[in-house]
Amino acid sequence: MDLKVKQTRENSFGWLVKMLSQRIDRTMTDELKPLGLNPGLFATIMTLLEQEGINQTKLGNAIGVQGHTTTRNLDILEEMSLVKRCQDPDNRRIHRVFLTKEGKTLGKKLPLLVKKVNSNFLSALDENESTQVVEILKKVLNSADPKKT
Repeated sequence: MDLKVKQTRENSFGWLVKMLSQRIDRTMTDELKPLGLNPGLFATIMTLLEQEGINQTKLGNAIGVQGHTTTRNLDILEEMSLVKRCQDPDNRRIHRVFLTKEGKTLGKKLPLLVKKVNSNFLSALDENESTQVVEILKKVLNSADPKKT
């Protein structure tokens, strides 16, 4: 085994972020399952909690998924009676998305779930370190532009 290659991989920012992301996704999947949700449905509801009434295209862009995935997620959430799509009064080609009463009730539980998962993953850090790592990740994310590379 080439130790330099292994050290490069194990100390790679990208590899570490990927491994952490995969673990967080698995944990979130496990936490969301009892609620009948998956990470994609969760992201849709969380976005609607922030920006209710946005159109499907903006919703998909906000969570970083393609149109067909947004449609599929909304179909599932509609079937679960958590969202409703309403035709835009000014443009019949556009549908705006709203949480139902049931969706809002479920949505109230989600920030606590996020806090629980985040606390678990940041438990090895003190409060100051937790704040710093989040701020550093925001800085890296905001400065990262794949078009520049």
